[in-house]
Amino acid sequence: MDYTRYEIKASENIANCQRLQLGMTVEEVIEIMGKPESTRKLKKSIGVNYIEVNKYHYSTTLGASTGVDIYFSLESELVLKVDCL
Repeated sequence: MDYTRYEIKASENIANCQRLQLGMTVEEVIEIMGKPESTRKLKKSIGVNYIEVNKYHYSTTLGASTGVDIYFSLESELVLKVDCL
């Protein structure tokens, strides 16, 4: 594995995450972040309710369980929540 390239991409993911806004479309997020490393459907607490969302994940540190996580509404496909780390 090319660790230098991985570190550069991880750093870019953190910087690009700062540009994301609630209400963005999937296409807008992919334009900024690129294709996610993983996606999955899950129930997430948003406010006081649990709703089904799509989670897009981007790594920020080699081997870390944390990273950039972006949650999209299944219905509207708009960003509901962004966790940059």
